[in-house]
Amino acid sequence: MPGVIQKFFIASMVMWMAPVAILYGFNNKLFPVCISSLTCTRQLSSESQTLLSGFVAVISVNLVIILYIYMAMKEPAAHEHQPDPSFLAEAKASISKNTTQSREKEDNWKHSIRELDSEQRQHNRTTRVEKRSTPMYQRGWRKPLGLASSCRS
Repeated sequence: MPGVIQKFFIASMVMWMAPVAILYGFNNKLFPVCISSLTCTRQLSSESQTLLSGFVAVISVNLVIILYIYMAMKEPAAHEHQPDPSFLAEAKASISKNTTQSREKEDNWKHSIRELDSEQRQHNRTTRVEKRSTPMYQRGWRKPLGLASSCRS
Protein backbone atom coordinates (compact mmCIF):
# COMPACT_ATOMS: atom_id res chain seq x y z
CA MET A 1 0.00 0.00 0.00
CA PRO A 2 2.77 2.55 0.70
CA GLY A 3 4.18 1.90 -2.78
CA VAL A 4 0.85 2.80 -4.38
CA ILE A 5 0.58 6.01 -2.40
CA GLN A 6 4.18 6.89 -3.24
CA LYS A 7 3.56 6.31 -6.97
CA PHE A 8 0.41 8.43 -6.83
CA PHE A 9 2.24 11.25 -5.05
CA ILE A 10 5.13 11.22 -7.54
CA ALA A 11 2.77 11.14 -10.53
CA SER A 12 0.75 14.03 -9.06
CA MET A 13 3.87 16.12 -8.49
CA VAL A 14 5.19 15.46 -12.02
CA MET A 15 1.75 16.22 -13.46
CA TRP A 16 1.84 19.59 -11.70
CA MET A 17 5.49 20.47 -12.28
CA ALA A 18 5.99 19.37 -15.91
CA PRO A 19 3.54 21.86 -17.49
CA VAL A 20 4.78 24.70 -15.28
CA ALA A 21 8.41 23.94 -16.23
CA ILE A 22 7.51 23.75 -19.93
CA LEU A 23 5.63 27.06 -19.85
CA TYR A 24 8.48 28.68 -17.88
CA GLY A 25 11.07 27.36 -20.33
CA PHE A 26 9.21 28.64 -23.38
CA ASN A 27 8.49 32.06 -21.84
CA ASN A 28 12.13 32.57 -20.75
CA LYS A 29 13.53 31.21 -24.02
CA LEU A 30 15.23 28.22 -22.37
CA PHE A 31 13.98 26.02 -25.20
CA PRO A 32 15.07 27.25 -28.64
CA VAL A 33 12.05 27.48 -30.91
CA CYS A 34 13.11 27.84 -34.51
CA ILE A 35 11.29 27.38 -37.78
CA SER A 36 14.20 25.78 -39.60
CA SER A 37 15.83 22.91 -37.79
CA LEU A 38 19.44 23.42 -38.93
CA THR A 39 19.95 27.09 -38.24
CA CYS A 40 17.90 29.22 -35.94
CA THR A 41 17.47 32.13 -38.31
CA ARG A 42 13.79 32.93 -37.71
CA GLN A 43 12.06 32.85 -34.32
CA LEU A 44 8.35 32.13 -33.86
CA SER A 45 6.05 35.00 -33.01
CA SER A 46 5.08 35.37 -29.35
CA GLU A 47 1.50 34.21 -30.06
CA SER A 48 2.73 31.09 -31.83
CA GLN A 49 5.24 30.42 -29.07
CA THR A 50 2.47 30.71 -26.42
CA LEU A 51 0.25 28.30 -28.36
CA LEU A 52 3.12 25.85 -28.83
CA SER A 53 4.08 25.96 -25.15
CA GLY A 54 0.46 25.36 -24.07
CA PHE A 55 0.14 22.46 -26.50
CA VAL A 56 3.37 20.85 -25.26
CA ALA A 57 2.28 21.36 -21.61
CA VAL A 58 -1.03 19.58 -22.25
CA ILE A 59 0.77 16.73 -23.99
CA SER A 60 3.13 16.38 -21.02
CA VAL A 61 0.17 16.02 -18.61
CA ASN A 62 -1.39 13.37 -20.85
CA LEU A 63 1.91 11.48 -21.01
CA VAL A 64 2.15 11.47 -17.20
CA ILE A 65 -1.42 10.12 -16.95
CA ILE A 66 -0.67 7.40 -19.50
CA LEU A 67 2.52 6.46 -17.64
CA TYR A 68 0.65 6.29 -14.32
CA ILE A 69 -2.06 4.06 -15.82
CA TYR A 70 0.60 1.80 -17.33
CA MET A 71 2.38 1.49 -13.98
CA ALA A 72 -0.92 0.70 -12.24
CA MET A 73 -1.74 -2.02 -14.75
CA LYS A 74 1.71 -3.59 -14.39
CA GLU A 75 1.34 -3.98 -10.61
CA PRO A 76 0.84 -7.55 -9.49
CA ALA A 77 -2.67 -8.38 -8.40
CA ALA A 78 -2.97 -8.49 -4.63
CA HIS A 79 -4.27 -11.68 -3.12
CA GLU A 80 -7.97 -11.62 -2.51
CA HIS A 81 -9.08 -11.18 1.06
CA GLN A 82 -11.20 -13.99 2.40
CA PRO A 83 -14.02 -13.11 4.80
CA ASP A 84 -14.12 -14.54 8.29
CA PRO A 85 -15.86 -17.96 8.28
CA SER A 86 -17.84 -17.19 11.45
CA PHE A 87 -19.11 -13.98 9.87
CA LEU A 88 -20.17 -15.91 6.76
CA ALA A 89 -22.04 -18.47 8.88
CA GLU A 90 -23.86 -15.72 10.81
CA ALA A 91 -24.76 -13.92 7.59
CA LYS A 92 -26.16 -17.07 5.97
CA ALA A 93 -28.18 -17.87 9.09
CA SER A 94 -29.53 -14.33 9.19
CA ILE A 95 -30.55 -14.47 5.54
CA SER A 96 -32.32 -17.80 5.91
CA LYS A 97 -34.05 -16.57 9.10
CA ASN A 98 -35.22 -13.41 7.34
CA THR A 99 -36.55 -15.34 4.34
CA THR A 100 -38.58 -17.74 6.53
CA GLN A 101 -39.95 -14.82 8.54
CA SER A 102 -40.86 -12.92 5.40
CA ARG A 103 -42.60 -16.00 3.99
CA GLU A 104 -44.59 -16.37 7.21
CA LYS A 105 -45.54 -12.68 7.11
CA GLU A 106 -46.55 -13.00 3.47
CA ASP A 107 -48.69 -16.06 4.23
CA ASN A 108 -50.35 -14.26 7.17
CA TRP A 109 -50.96 -11.23 4.96
CA LYS A 110 -52.54 -13.34 2.23
CA HIS A 111 -54.72 -15.13 4.81
CA SER A 112 -55.93 -11.82 6.30
CA ILE A 113 -56.68 -10.48 2.80
CA ARG A 114 -58.72 -13.60 2.04
CA GLU A 115 -60.65 -13.17 5.30
CA LEU A 116 -61.35 -9.51 4.56
CA ASP A 117 -62.37 -10.38 1.02
CA SER A 118 -64.81 -13.05 2.20
CA GLU A 119 -66.24 -10.67 4.83
CA GLN A 120 -66.71 -8.00 2.15
CA ARG A 121 -68.46 -10.45 -0.15
CA GLN A 122 -70.78 -11.55 2.66
CA HIS A 123 -71.54 -7.92 3.47
CA ASN A 124 -72.29 -7.18 -0.19
CA ARG A 125 -74.67 -10.14 -0.37
CA THR A 126 -76.64 -9.03 2.68
CA THR A 127 -76.88 -5.42 1.54
CA ARG A 128 -78.11 -6.51 -1.89
CA VAL A 129 -80.88 -8.54 -0.28
CA GLU A 130 -81.82 -5.61 1.95
CA LYS A 131 -81.87 -3.21 -0.99
CA ARG A 132 -84.19 -5.45 -2.94
CA SER A 133 -86.65 -5.84 -0.07
CA THR A 134 -86.88 -2.15 0.95
CA PRO A 135 -88.45 0.45 -1.30
CA MET A 136 -86.20 3.05 -2.79
CA TYR A 137 -87.81 5.97 -0.98
CA GLN A 138 -87.05 4.36 2.39
CA ARG A 139 -83.36 4.13 1.45
CA GLY A 140 -83.06 7.88 0.93
CA TRP A 141 -84.52 8.19 -2.55
CA ARG A 142 -87.38 10.55 -3.26
CA LYS A 143 -90.81 9.05 -3.44
CA PRO A 144 -91.95 8.78 -7.03
CA LEU A 145 -94.60 11.31 -8.00
CA GLY A 146 -97.61 10.19 -9.89
CA LEU A 147 -98.20 11.53 -13.36
CA ALA A 148 -101.62 12.88 -12.45
CA SER A 149 -100.28 15.03 -9.61
CA SER A 150 -97.47 16.52 -11.73
CA CYS A 151 -99.69 17.33 -14.73
CA ARG A 152 -102.33 19.29 -12.83
CA SER A 153 -102.49 22.96 -13.58
